[in-house]
Order: sequence, then structure tokens, then C-alpha cells
Amino acid sequence: MNIEELMKLIASGENEKVEFKRTVSSDIGEEMVALSNAGGGVIIIGIDDYGKVVGCEVRDAKEKVSNFLSSITPPIKVKFHQFNIDGKDILAVEVEESKSIATIGGIAYIRTGTSKRPLSLPEIISLGAEYVLIPLDSTHTSVRPSEIDEGYWRWFIRKRSERGLKKIPKLKEKLGVVKKVDNDIFLTLAGLLFFHRDPQQILHHTYVRVVWGEISERIEGPIWKQVDKVIERLRELLPRKSIIKGVERLDLPIIPLEVLREAIVNALVHRNYGIHSEVFVELKANKLEIRNPGSFPPGTTPEHPIPIPRNPLLYELMYQAGYVERQGGGIDMMKKLCAENGIKMNYDITPYYTTLRFEAPLYEALDEMERKIISMLVEPLSSSEIARALAKSKPTVLKKLKSLEKRGLVKSVGSGPRTRWVIS
Repeated sequence: MNIEELMKLIASGENEKVEFKRTVSSDIGEEMVALSNAGGGVIIIGIDDYGKVVGCEVRDAKEKVSNFLSSITPPIKVKFHQFNIDGKDILAVEVEESKSIATIGGIAYIRTGTSKRPLSLPEIISLGAEYVLIPLDSTHTSVRPSEIDEGYWRWFIRKRSERGLKKIPKLKEKLGVVKKVDNDIFLTLAGLLFFHRDPQQILHHTYVRVVWGEISERIEGPIWKQVDKVIERLRELLPRKSIIKGVERLDLPIIPLEVLREAIVNALVHRNYGIHSEVFVELKANKLEIRNPGSFPPGTTPEHPIPIPRNPLLYELMYQAGYVERQGGGIDMMKKLCAENGIKMNYDITPYYTTLRFEAPLYEALDEMERKIISMLVEPLSSSEIARALAKSKPTVLKKLKSLEKRGLVKSVGSGPRTRWVIS
């Protein structure tokens, strides 16, 4: 951190990542824990609540902070940065994100906005799943094994046989589909999500919501069926492009379905089921976004995708059913195919969500008439003017304009006879 970065932090004021302290107060240990559990941040000592520089005794401040650090379990990492502003010393304590759930005095804190608060038990479980400390898919539910769909179980046995996997006695127990608790047996979360006919009636946040234009559809069922249903819906919805391969003309989706299949599988297998949110798949013309609860586990990134499954039982079930491969090369495969097809692919990763975005060349998402309309709208035009230029009827042009508008590509300005169409 340099002085310019410090001044920007002070000017922006306190927020979820920045805390001001006049002195080292008795709650600074809790503040450091809260920041570390929320992705890290900075505590600036020698600044009052209004951002005014008051200065501090840096040596004394460092010693007090270090004393509080010794009470934090597991230990967290901080960096000290000393500055002088207008003759007054400032100490910036840069708190790194914890690799586990940090506590002080046996209590875990989280920073929300400009304040801190203790984590509730469900939040601790959710955060533990984020850090891959608690494999939620192995926890038991209140659902009995009798609710396993026998057709799904037979399908699974057939799929693993096609994989060349041998028959194993007590397979449900060994794969973690069921779990014994106090002399009783229940489905695990993995077993419920994989073999129950309607797991969303029990866990309402496990839908996949597909959104296109003004339409939203919830996809239900066990996760392997959700993958199939989402891909089938995208097959119908995605704009298509024509390519020549040899002497054959192929009509293909603008984003390869094998790329999207891998992305959907990853979203469902690696999501954090402790966060009560659906997986969202949103299509807008040439852009597609997949957002799932859960960040990348510690130790793996999109640039270095080391296979660290958050839900190892679900991962194994999906592998044995033929939906994932062991080598962990899915992200590299997606990158390669996207590059070959001129598609931009990028991840946006926050502490509790992962968003994967695809963007195909815009012209591939438009038919010939739509391309002509887009090229004409370098200036505002009425639908009548566009119709005359294209030698088409006004209703035909309006239908195309409304379609482009739903996809966020054009918009109307004005009203009545003065309505004009422009690029969004």
C-alpha cells in the first residue's frame, strides 16, 4: 500500500472493507476477525469517524494490535503500513482474508456494511462450506431412504456400469447417499439432491432459474436432470449461426452447448448449498450469465483450476453417472472452445458468489433484418422510416424492434407519433 492508495481509502470513507479508528480500541480484535471472515480489508488507526487525520503513536498501536492478534483462532495474517500525513503518523492494518473461520473469545464475527456482528449458526455452516471445512452434502436430512426414486436408482446403476465400475455391496452407504444417525437411516443432502424426484419441495433454494427477456422459468428435479433440462432450454433459446464444415452446412448455437453443459454442471456441483439462493442462468441476445452461490474454494482459481470439490459426494455421484470427468480440465476445455469460437469468457468472483459470463460476437445473435436495423440506428428513427428503408411492412419492423428491445439492444424514446428508436 502506498500513500496514494491510503488517501483514496480515507476519501471514500468507511465501508465494508475499511474501518477508521482514532486509537486501538478494545474491540479491534473483533474488527480484524470480522474483516478476515468477510474477505479482508483495512483498519486505519489515527483517523476519526469523519475521516479527519488525528494521528497515533505507531509503535504503541502496533504492539496493542499484535497482542489482540495472539487471541485470534486460527491465526490471521495482517500487514502494517506506516504513513505520515501533515506531520501526523498513521498506521494502516491490512487484514488478509482468512483461510478458515476466524474467531476471538470463541465467537466468529462478520463485517456487514460499516459494522460487525456475530455469525449465526447457519452463517457459520455456510461459511464453513465456503472454506470447504464442512462438506454439506454429507450432512443428513430428515428424509427417509424410502423416498429414493427407484427408477433414478436403476438409471444410476446402469450409468455406472457403462463406466466400467464394478458392483459394490451396500453401495448407497458407501457412496454417502444414506447415513445412519442414532440407529436410524436418512438421506444425505447428496442423496436427496440426486435421487429424490422433487428435492425442491424440501429445499426451496435448489432450483435453477432460467431468465430470457421478460420470461423467467424455474427448473426443478434432481441435479442431473436439472443439467439436462437447462441445456435443452438453452438449445431452444440461443440464437444460432450457420457454419460450413467440409461440404456440410451446420446450424449451431452461438455458444457451444458442451461449454454451457460444463458450466451448468460446475454451478450445481460446486455451489454452496448453505446459501439460500437459486442458481441463475440469464440470456440476453449474445450474452449469457451463470451465477451460483459460492465462491471458488481456497487454493483454486479460474486461472489455476485445481479440482477441490466443495461437495465431494455430489461430485462422485455425477462422475459415476458420466456428468463430470476426474481430470478436472473442464475450465480449460471451456476456455479453448470459447477462444476457437470468438467468445469472451470471464469470471466475476465475490466472497459468496461466482458469476460466469459468455459473450459471443453480436452479429451472430442477429438475423439479416435485425443486423440491418441495428446498422441504421446510428441516428434515431421511427418505425415508419425503418420500414420504408427496408421495404418492409411497419408491423413486421415493429415486431423485430420489440424483439431487439426485449434483448436489451434497442429502446424507444418519446411517445406517440414522436416515438423514435435508438441503440440501447
